[in-house]
Amino acid sequence: MTKTNLENAMTEVGDMYIQEAAGQEKKHHVRRKWIVLPVALLLFAAMLVTVNAAAPVDLSFYLKAAFGDGHTMLDEMTAMPDNVAERSSGAEIDLELKGIMGDSQTAVVFVDLTVGADTVLPEDSYSLDLKLEPTGLPWEKGLSSYGSSWGELARTVNPDGSTTFSCKMSIQSRDGVMASKYAVKCGGIRVWEENGAAETMFLEGEWTLAFSLNYEDLTRVIPVDVTGDLLGVDPAILPEERTEADLVRIPAQVYEVRMSPLSIGVYWKVDAENKALIMGNDAIGFAVTLRDGTVITYKQEFIRDAEYGLLRLLEDGTWRPADENEKSAVSISGLNTGGGTDGHEEPYYGHCIMMFDAELPVDEVVSITAGGIVISLEQE
Repeated sequence: MTKTNLENAMTEVGDMYIQEAAGQEKKHHVRRKWIVLPVALLLFAAMLVTVNAAAPVDLSFYLKAAFGDGHTMLDEMTAMPDNVAERSSGAEIDLELKGIMGDSQTAVVFVDLTVGADTVLPEDSYSLDLKLEPTGLPWEKGLSSYGSSWGELARTVNPDGSTTFSCKMSIQSRDGVMASKYAVKCGGIRVWEENGAAETMFLEGEWTLAFSLNYEDLTRVIPVDVTGDLLGVDPAILPEERTEADLVRIPAQVYEVRMSPLSIGVYWKVDAENKALIMGNDAIGFAVTLRDGTVITYKQEFIRDAEYGLLRLLEDGTWRPADENEKSAVSISGLNTGGGTDGHEEPYYGHCIMMFDAELPVDEVVSITAGGIVISLEQE
């Protein structure tokens, strides 16, 4: 992407947006430091630049690394933001936004982070201090409804001696992620001791890319009305130590499903008298069933039984011995669960957003299991 068009940066990126991307003055342990200047001076000093949209954006390398070979529908959900405000506190790290994709409840950002050749990476275990988060005023962020994660897709040593980390970053929200402003923020590189008990900052600074989402939303919103017992378990109990006796059954009503090739969101309501149960337990038991009988499961979800060992939840709400060799083309790779209530006597509105490690064949989905409740999508 070319770092040009400062005039557009001044006229199209809002003041609040730029100020949020810029953050506050901090002390850094890098060789180059910056000071807080008025927005106009920052722009003219090239501390903030604008990148024009490039459409279509080619994310084939990143999509294949993140989701495998088949990503025809995901290609339709990709884009490049019209404007990207960039900030860097030094040349040790460079951030480059490769493109974005998503639906109404999940946004994915692909970023290259390059560590300059002059910065020799430590031989010990180290990690990048990366975050993807909404910007704006506190009541615009809705931070309590967001969950985020990131992972490394590839690591490349470049001819000039620099090292590039290709990363996938994602954020989910029950309130929806469209028409919002976001920032990728890097705080440097952390080094972990051999036993993982402590960490130190090897390189500290502040590098930021701020942008707005503008991809095509392919989400299907499906109203449903399914009641049943939501399965919950005390989050303090480790997954491998759970038994069926630890399960709590909570009456709930599922009222909406949101589905795209990237994610499935299931939204439910729990009456006020059962609110304490759902607030004290994590919902478990998630699966997606396809027309050919394939069951897509969450690979980290199971309970332990004294007689049979590990048991995995089936889509019909029953359990069977787990077979770690059993795989489908798609797995549930991540879950974002949570919820909230508007008052003591009001219902609790909960949700689960399932993310997948391959493109989801949405036309083949016939049922979804969420918290042990089976939601049929077949027409009567």
